[in-house]
Amino acid sequence: MRRFDPARVRLLLFDLDGTLSDSAEDLSAAMDWALGMTGLDSPGRDAIRKARLGRGIVSQLRAIAAEQGRAAEAERLVTVFRKRYAAHCLDATRAFPDVADTLKNLPHPKAVVTNKMEDLAHRIVAGLGLAPYFQAVIGWQPDLALKPDPELINLALERLGAGPEEALMVGDTLADVAAARAAGVFVAVVGGGFVDLDELRAAGPDLVLERLSDLTDNLKPRRLFGR
Repeated sequence: MRRFDPARVRLLLFDLDGTLSDSAEDLSAAMDWALGMTGLDSPGRDAIRKARLGRGIVSQLRAIAAEQGRAAEAERLVTVFRKRYAAHCLDATRAFPDVADTLKNLPHPKAVVTNKMEDLAHRIVAGLGLAPYFQAVIGWQPDLALKPDPELINLALERLGAGPEEALMVGDTLADVAAARAAGVFVAVVGGGFVDLDELRAAGPDLVLERLSDLTDNLKPRRLFGR
């Protein structure tokens, strides 16, 4: 494994849910509602937040349908969830308190890389007032694979013109770590999101951050694009 060198980092990639935004209430509410509307039993919002969100929304909806013997209806469940969530994605979602200042203090080019649908990701990033900090927002589209597949990260590298050895992915789930490793980029994990920090630490990331603002202490601005 390459040794992490902050001087080589020229591009920062950020997950959205649980990394930049506290979206647990809106996500769990939409999951709970979708399960009820499709006639499936829901474990309840609290249980969804604690046990389901960190393992991927779409995969967990499919798992719930399979657990209840309704695997054939999983895609309908996902569709119902996406429509409900799109209509309520900013009801309770807020940027974490240290996000804006942290992004402002990091002069590197930045992109959001999220499993959320790309048009929805753009809307949320703008709604949270974070759009000025990012050169790109990369989200899921029907022809792309979700993290932990590296395809979204690879697309971000292509759009921003950076090599994998120049990029750092910052996320809060094991899927972020796996996707970063598969893409060959450095990876940092941050606490306060959907997965316990000790579990993330055990996955062997390059950086472990108690909070996002700790990133500024680990990255010293060096040579950036065009400088």
